[in-house]
This record gives sequence, C-alpha cells and structure tokens, in this order.
Amino acid sequence: MLKNVRKSGLPYQIFDFFGEPIYIICNGLNLDVPRKSSSLGSQAIYLIRKDAGIHSHLLQLMPPRSVTSRHYHRITTEYFHNLRGECTIEVNGEDRIISGCILQVNKFETHQVKTGDRASLNLIEMIGNPAGLSMNDHYYSQPI
Repeated sequence: MLKNVRKSGLPYQIFDFFGEPIYIICNGLNLDVPRKSSSLGSQAIYLIRKDAGIHSHLLQLMPPRSVTSRHYHRITTEYFHNLRGECTIEVNGEDRIISGCILQVNKFETHQVKTGDRASLNLIEMIGNPAGLSMNDHYYSQPI
C-alpha cells in the first residue's frame, strides 16, 4: 500500500489508528498537528482540515468511549462519512449507528457523536457556512 501511495507523488500522511496504520492522501487538505476540538465538552481530535468557506472538511478521530458536544447549526449541514470503526450519532434524541456509511445532519438538528469500545475515524463535510470552520455556527442549547 505505502509503495503505491509513494509512487503516486501525492502528499500523504500516515496515522496510527489504535495500532492500525491509516494512509491518507492529503491533496488539497491542510495537515494539522492533531488538535483537540475547541467545541464545549468534546473529546474529538482533528487530524486534517480544509477550510474552504461554504464547503469545508474535517478528519475527525474519536477515541474509544468518547463524545463530542451536543450542539446544532443554523447555517451548516454536515455529512459524516465513517471511514473506520463505528460511532453513534445522536440526532434529535435518536441514536443512529454509522459504520462504513454516510449520515446527513441538517441544520437545526441537535446532534452528538459518541463511540463505544471502538474508535471511529470520520470525514465531516460541512456545507453552507461562508465562515467555513469557524465556531460561529455552533449552538449548545436546543434550537428555537
């Protein structure tokens, strides 16, 4: 695998996913030093980001037995692409398990990502917010 990635000439990063190497081709993405979420009470770790305004992306690592904040957005629709592991996304009080699939969370839907005994690696697509990855569209109380 690594040989093929190197041959491609594209920028890549190798991440340790709890003992399993994950190869991410990072063409057009910004590699970050893994950073903890700045969202209230979140245990998520963000590995890669692309702040492109109205269509931005985050690569989210959720360790085992972790949660994000429970919040909603007024502008942003989010698509959670589960790449590895499994997580539960609570949307408006209803648990939805995602493993190898995509879940759409619409604006004004209160949501929280949770993991059990397994970690989760998710690509989050955020669409609609001209301010991109800023925290200006995170609301922690129930939508009105």
